[in-house]
Amino acid sequence: MNLKFKELNYLERIRNLSNCVLASLITLLFSCTQVPNSLQILQNDNLDSIPVWYLKTKDKGIQLYVKEQGIGDTLIVLHGGWGAEHSYLLDAFKDFEDTYHFVYYDQRGSLRSPVTGDSLISPDKHVEDLELLRKELGIEKLNLLCHSMGTWLGSYYLQQYPDNVNSLTLLALTYPKSPSTENDKMLYKRSDSFFTIFKERPEYKELLKKEGLVKDSLNNREASNKWRISFASVNLYHLDKWKQMKGGMVFCNQKAGTAAGSRMPDEWDFISTYKKTKIPVNVIMGSHDFSDMYGTKYREWLKGIPNLKYVILNDAGHSSWIDQPEMFQSELEKALQSIK
Repeated sequence: MNLKFKELNYLERIRNLSNCVLASLITLLFSCTQVPNSLQILQNDNLDSIPVWYLKTKDKGIQLYVKEQGIGDTLIVLHGGWGAEHSYLLDAFKDFEDTYHFVYYDQRGSLRSPVTGDSLISPDKHVEDLELLRKELGIEKLNLLCHSMGTWLGSYYLQQYPDNVNSLTLLALTYPKSPSTENDKMLYKRSDSFFTIFKERPEYKELLKKEGLVKDSLNNREASNKWRISFASVNLYHLDKWKQMKGGMVFCNQKAGTAAGSRMPDEWDFISTYKKTKIPVNVIMGSHDFSDMYGTKYREWLKGIPNLKYVILNDAGHSSWIDQPEMFQSELEKALQSIK
């Protein structure tokens, strides 16, 4: 497998700091890999009966795709990326739509919120857009439900607008602090060494063989399946659920992701932000999440924060709602009940 790390310049900055973030590099590469048109099979959004509208931003010609589902207390959903989009999270939250009102949106530069060029894509612009969305919805304090790099955005927003957040729920927490000490770098390296072993588990090659994908020439459908299994191998613990993985390919704008990532601050520390805030912060992780295998970093960083609850789901990866649906729903329900 040829990993083109040079295409992910912003992740190289993090890699240089931590000396070893192989796991995240692999996952974001898989998420944003571009493929020939013949392999670009779009998912069916099934939007006929779903309220959809567009939020005009402060930048001329840029508007954000917004979709609302469910009834109840409002939750603003922040998808991962950078450069991904919201639809891969619909299955994760569909069983909560009888009690919560979900507001999904594609961040600027993502699939349904296109931006010409990348000069107007940055974390600060994403925060500005989120604040504009809050005002448009007429909500005084937001309940933020975040996944992957969406946890970075939600944490950054809390840092910038502490009075405008009512709760922060972080699924697959990613990069809560840059590695500023030798101990931080050691923890990053240890977590990534665990992931290196995990991603090379024999189940991956066995699955490729079972699906008839270990051969020199693959047709387009087979090539797509092989990619999907590779994508699942870094995001799931249970590889037999690989067909449930969504996102990636045309659902990720690599240029938008690189643009936002390249404009991240040189250093950040959201752990201090969590300690300062009085709002409930809930962190739900998979035991085999590439961002922190076995809780190697976060057990130490998050301990002793009174308003923060940290839960690890056994035998689950970055997409824990696929690996452990019942366990995920139970813990998410507890987290959401704490915000009322």
